[in-house]
Amino acid sequence: MLFKIATATIQQEITASQHADQQGYVWNFQKKPEMMYFVARAVTANVPNGNADYFPLDELIKGYKTFIGRGLFLNHASNDVEKQRGRIIDALLVDQNPNDVYVKCLIEFNAEAYPELASMIRNNMLQDVSMGCQVSYSVCSNCGNKAPTMKQYCACIKNHKGSVLGMKQIYEINHGLDFIELSLVTRGADSTAKILEVIARKHGIDFEIALQKVASLEKPELLHISENSLEDIVMKSIQKANLQRGANEIK
Repeated sequence: MLFKIATATIQQEITASQHADQQGYVWNFQKKPEMMYFVARAVTANVPNGNADYFPLDELIKGYKTFIGRGLFLNHASNDVEKQRGRIIDALLVDQNPNDVYVKCLIEFNAEAYPELASMIRNNMLQDVSMGCQVSYSVCSNCGNKAPTMKQYCACIKNHKGSVLGMKQIYEINHGLDFIELSLVTRGADSTAKILEVIARKHGIDFEIALQKVASLEKPELLHISENSLEDIVMKSIQKANLQRGANEIK
C-alpha cells in the first residue's frame, strides 16, 4: 500500500439545505449553525500533479466517493484526530470538459471552533487544498514497473520521478484509490486544487446574497459595513419579522 498526498463532540443537525453551486450542481446537506460549508476542487484526472502523481480517470470514477466522510485537516496532520477541522460530506466527479475532469468536495468546517481559519477562508487568504490518498499500487510512466510498496519502486521512480528521462516525463500512475483526507495548505502540488466557493456560513446566512439585497436598497454606504455588522443587521431583521408575525397572529 502506498500513501499519497498532494502538497508542495456531536453537533445537532437543524435543517435540510440545498445550494446550487457555480456549475449548477445542487448539494443537499444538513446545515448546522456553528458550521461553514464550502466546495473545493480536490484532485484532477489524467494530469501529473506537482508531486508527479497521476490519477487515471477510470480509477477516479471507481474511487472518488471514498472522499465522503473523511476529515479536513491542516497540512496533512491526519494521524491525530484531535487536529480534524471539519469533514467531507459529499463528492462529485465533474466531467463536462473531457480535457479537465476533476473531483470536487463539499466540506463542513467548524467555523465556531476555528474562527481565524474561517475568516481566512471567507477572505480568500487560504485557498489551496491537498488530498491524502492510499493507493493499491503505482505504475511507472516510463518502464511500466508495478509497485505495491516503495521497496518495489523501479530506478526510474527512485531516481527521476518528477523529471524527464530520455525525453519522457517520469511519474507514478496510481491505481486502487482510497482517499483518506483533505487538507488546507498554503501551497498544494495540484495548482488547480483550491476552494471554489463558500456556499453557507455560520448561522446559515449567505453574506453574498445579503450584500446583494443591501445593494438593491440603493444605499451604497451600507456595502462598507463589516461582515459581523451585516450579520447583526440580518439577524435583527429576522427577529423583527418574527415579532411582527407573532403580533399579527395575536390580533
